[in-house]
Amino acid sequence: MKLFKRVFILTVSVTFVLMGALFVLSLKNLIHWKTAVFINHLFLGATGFFCYLPFAGFFAVKAVIFQRWKKFYERKIILTKGSCLYYCPASDSEKKGAVIICPGGSYHHLGMTNEGFFSARWFNKLGFDAFVLRYRSAFYGYHFPSQFEDIELAVKYVRENAVDFSLRGKKITAAGYSAGGHLVLTAAENKNKLLRPDYVIAVYPVVSMQDDIGHAWSRKSLFPDGITQEQKNLYSIEFNVPDDMPPVFLMACRDDDVVCFENSVRLDKALSDKNIPHEFAVYEEGGHGFGMKEGKFLKKHPWNEEKLLPWLKKTGAL
Repeated sequence: MKLFKRVFILTVSVTFVLMGALFVLSLKNLIHWKTAVFINHLFLGATGFFCYLPFAGFFAVKAVIFQRWKKFYERKIILTKGSCLYYCPASDSEKKGAVIICPGGSYHHLGMTNEGFFSARWFNKLGFDAFVLRYRSAFYGYHFPSQFEDIELAVKYVRENAVDFSLRGKKITAAGYSAGGHLVLTAAENKNKLLRPDYVIAVYPVVSMQDDIGHAWSRKSLFPDGITQEQKNLYSIEFNVPDDMPPVFLMACRDDDVVCFENSVRLDKALSDKNIPHEFAVYEEGGHGFGMKEGKFLKKHPWNEEKLLPWLKKTGAL
């Protein structure tokens, strides 16, 4: 009986160690989560059911989160399999325009609350209809060019349905954080003006795909099998600024330890070289990922009120 107990404990321990290792690998985008489950189940046989625990737990928490999101939006709009828009209508009956919000997350996952829905609430108070874009990400097995297709679909949808949302004749602003910043900046460089936003807001954005300052996780998520130098150049925003790029609001913190601050510096220079109307708001400290959450940074530096709001008024976006 003691031997059986020891074997059982050892088997369960090994199961959980392997299970945890595979789960971490799936989060790091090194293997797909379905592959992790399959490997556990295949090699652990009768005890394989243990491998489902972290994934079952993850999706149970995810279901709760999805339920909590419902208080933020009025309607969910499916764009394609794996992507959708969450429509958050303006508080003011006299609408000022539309904003498409792209949360960050290294193109691997999405910070939907802090950077998505909290931002939507702020824009709603200004009279903007907000559309939070849940674009496809690497965690669910989606890589390049899925994300770029999703932002195009989002801009196209809002333009084509402007009358239904009482937005006829109104401008579209695209706001993105981190990898989402890279996404909206890519949209701003689109040669098809119907798929291009009228104004762009990029907060602590991923800008470059170059080796010296590129964000490694974002690159890995987009190009899991490796990225060529041609792709690095093509998707480095600083190398592809068009002469007619829409006005840009750029914001970053010097102490950002996730996306190198130099990303924003190079974009600022590229925009200046092309005489693109833009504003570069710099904070000495603040780090990364704060979005519009009422946290420590926003209380000390209400960047949206003291920097972004005046820019929106000055450019005519508001």
